[in-house]
Amino acid sequence: MPLRDSVSLGLNGVVPVKGMVIRLDKKQEMVPQELKDWLEETKDVKLEEMSEFFGARVEEYEEHMAPWKKYYSWMAKELPENAKEILDIGCGTGLELDAVFGRFPKMQVTAIDLSEVMLRQLNEKHENRNLHLICEDYFTANFGEECYDAAISFETLHHFTADKKREVFQKLYKSIKPGGCYIECDYIAGSIEEEELLLSECKRRRKRDGIPDNIFVHFDIPLTLEHEIKTMEEAGFEKVEVLGYLGENRTPMIRAWKIEGTVTILNISQMTGLTDRTIRNYIKRGLLQGNLIKGVWRFSKASLEAFFDEKFVKQGLEGKAAILVEHFLSDWKEIDDSLCSVYKLKINNDNSQKLCDELLEKINANNYRGMQFYYNFNKKTKIAKFVVTGLPEDVIDITKLLNTFRKQKLTQNSI
Repeated sequence: MPLRDSVSLGLNGVVPVKGMVIRLDKKQEMVPQELKDWLEETKDVKLEEMSEFFGARVEEYEEHMAPWKKYYSWMAKELPENAKEILDIGCGTGLELDAVFGRFPKMQVTAIDLSEVMLRQLNEKHENRNLHLICEDYFTANFGEECYDAAISFETLHHFTADKKREVFQKLYKSIKPGGCYIECDYIAGSIEEEELLLSECKRRRKRDGIPDNIFVHFDIPLTLEHEIKTMEEAGFEKVEVLGYLGENRTPMIRAWKIEGTVTILNISQMTGLTDRTIRNYIKRGLLQGNLIKGVWRFSKASLEAFFDEKFVKQGLEGKAAILVEHFLSDWKEIDDSLCSVYKLKINNDNSQKLCDELLEKINANNYRGMQFYYNFNKKTKIAKFVVTGLPEDVIDITKLLNTFRKQKLTQNSI
């Protein structure tokens, strides 16, 4: 978490509106005179490398950041109730974690920061907590995949360009479990003109001081709120919401969700043989529950399971599987060379869904020509059934994946 430059850029008068993109007052200057004056006053000040900047100010850091206390509590409050493990990037001395541990005493926290001195102070405050500290650049640190229920950052990313932010947001998205979220509280630019001015000034000072782009410096180059949200969405977050402000309009609390499950209508069609029209009818009738995000229907694993358990749907799907094999035997598709594979595996529901997800990713990535794919899992018998028809080499490719999964399962069971 960086210290804000000495000039205060906050403006009063914006009412927080949950779930909406809040624009600044159109009457205000595109670039505040206060900011112009500060840039002029500091135009000859040498840029400081990030870790050196904080290392020199660690003693005064917490006092300097004390005015943000309400924001720390607010961030902790917005974490999901069932969160057990979170990631904090640019954690500094962990002022936001003071609030997190106040609400979740047993929370497992992985905290990353470039300053060893600040991490040492954080560890001294919370040495008895479940805390894993990483002294590293969060652009190069490995966040892992689907490890955390949530991720947070407080006043740390406004020193980086949109491209660098997108890079971090993509890593955060991958590290969060489906259904989890990323919460950010950070400084934003009041206009495109302000954003561009600060970026160009930072580049000028870098060039003047002979500092290459790969060295982090302490200079604010925030994005506008709209640009910040767009960058999060480009990184993969399906739903981004502005939770609001606390008495000013330059530091919004933003929450970005990784929607649970990425199953689409196309995926369900591939899994079941149902047509697009039939699936949409099921949605209209309320038999299939999902979220319409950016014009694309997405369904969670839970809603998909409930859909497959519907008696009417289940009977129809069993009939579809039989028809798929029947069509193959009767040369319905009239493909010169084709293969039909019916594979049954006795596995638990979690492994069944994981295997189905892997199959869908493989099928989508390879864009197999003319392939039809059916999947169903019987919770009572714990048997997953896969029916695949298509070109021999493609079906063999899919069958190999199923067989590899089966061998891994047998190996695990024998240990």
